[in-house]
Amino acid sequence: MSEEPIKPNPSPEQYAALQEELQKLKANNAKLLDQNIKAKEAGKAIPPDVDVNALIAYKQKKNRKNLRHRVNMKRQEKNLQPSIEKLKKLKTKGFKSLSKDKESLKWKRLLSVH
Repeated sequence: MSEEPIKPNPSPEQYAALQEELQKLKANNAKLLDQNIKAKEAGKAIPPDVDVNALIAYKQKKNRKNLRHRVNMKRQEKNLQPSIEKLKKLKTKGFKSLSKDKESLKWKRLLSVH
């Protein structure tokens, strides 16, 4: 056998490390047992005539549909981005030209009054 033989008398450090490991394993085991008990109790809350697999399939289908919808929205947003940029540029140009027109109208009014 390729395994090392078990030493009958571990050193105090090894013994302490083994004890610590044992305590961690016991705590983890208790946690898993508690989770198992809670899962069994939750399972009892489901009526026996309910098809759990159908519910899971429905939820998965709905999640896929929502994911497809989000992906399509991202694609549409990406496709519209150039148009949005063009509109922003036109808007900026429009405001600049409007402000120039406003200035010229203001001067024309001032000149026509005098």
